[in-house]
Amino acid sequence: DSYGALTREYRYEVHSHGHWGMLALILIVLGLSFDRLALAEKHCVLLACLLAASAALFPLGVLLQIGPAAGFGKVLSVVGSIGMVLGLLAAVYGLLKSDPG
Repeated sequence: DSYGALTREYRYEVHSHGHWGMLALILIVLGLSFDRLALAEKHCVLLACLLAASAALFPLGVLLQIGPAAGFGKVLSVVGSIGMVLGLLAAVYGLLKSDPG
């Protein structure tokens, strides 16, 4: 049983680090094209805050699922992933709405 708990903990840690790395790459690429978004400046700031908060909440939630706060970790993971999906959809909308020239 101890081995099973240890491998589960290791899997969660590796999972969260992998997601942090991929989210960082996505946000870097999005940051390079952020000035091309056809959104108002206020909306761009809100979008950046949403993406930053979501990028922190999701892996943190995965890490919290290891210990006694597993339920809270699951809630943070869901909130973080929903925020990231909504933020990326808003960014795609802004890019599609922008002038390609």
